[in-house]
Amino acid sequence: MELRTGGLDRPEVIDLLAEHLRTLTAITPPESMHALNLDALHHPAVTFWSLWAGNEVLGCGALKELSPVHGEIKSMRTANAHLRTGVGRVVMQGIIAEAQRRGYRRLSLETGRTEYFRPAHRLYETFGFTLCGPFGDYQNDPNSAFMTKELGRSTATYIRPANLGDFDQLLVLFRQLWPTKTIVPGRLGTIFARVLATPYKRYFCAVDDAHVVGLGAVSFKDNLWQEGEIAYVEELVVREDQRRKGVGSLLLDHLVAQAEARGCLRIELDTAFHREAAHRFYERHGMQKRAFLFSRVLAEHQPA
Repeated sequence: MELRTGGLDRPEVIDLLAEHLRTLTAITPPESMHALNLDALHHPAVTFWSLWAGNEVLGCGALKELSPVHGEIKSMRTANAHLRTGVGRVVMQGIIAEAQRRGYRRLSLETGRTEYFRPAHRLYETFGFTLCGPFGDYQNDPNSAFMTKELGRSTATYIRPANLGDFDQLLVLFRQLWPTKTIVPGRLGTIFARVLATPYKRYFCAVDDAHVVGLGAVSFKDNLWQEGEIAYVEELVVREDQRRKGVGSLLLDHLVAQAEARGCLRIELDTAFHREAAHRFYERHGMQKRAFLFSRVLAEHQPA
């Protein structure tokens, strides 16, 4: 998936926004309708993003500057074919990161109150948004829910592709993930560089205030039984002092979204028997135990 600035001239985006407005018009009284049309999204105070997988648009979102320290999230929409695949989360990460880069102190949004909007409320809540009163030019409205989030000095945690420059920080996570393994940085760094160059495996970092606080990897391979491609979650680790803050869920959701966007039919992983907390974590995310993993050592590493 690639989050791109702009795209308002693309037919796919125009169709997505038209569907967005049709849906909201059908369920929202005219006096409570605050969605931006195509012309309004071209306003200089508005920055628009579209999320793509190849030539397919997955979703979109926008950031409107209300003041030099306050921004508003607008036009959050996921294409119907990609609902519940993490698209909204990826767009939100990009918007929050940009708001933080600009030095905003607060982000706010307006959304509906009916059951249709509950999934959106849950998404915003996972990013720390809470209910508030009307802001900007809004007035009290029984059909509107207003939410806001203070932005501190640190950036909101977001996910980005890993690169070679991350390796020193990743060593901390590798040592945490494999406490009994003797890690030789030079050897591991060579393998890491080689893996980054392959199209069949991707590493992603969870980043907060320029610090890598988590790592997730997903690989892909064709499977005859499934008659398609399968995704495998491999390394997934969160820095010890950042656990129980939703970072692991953020990473796993991103890996699942990558697999969905690639058209994978299934996503799998293996984990050690004794890691019962990890088992519960994966089960909460909809994964089921379905097989045993058998392993055989073929060669031992020689000391460097």
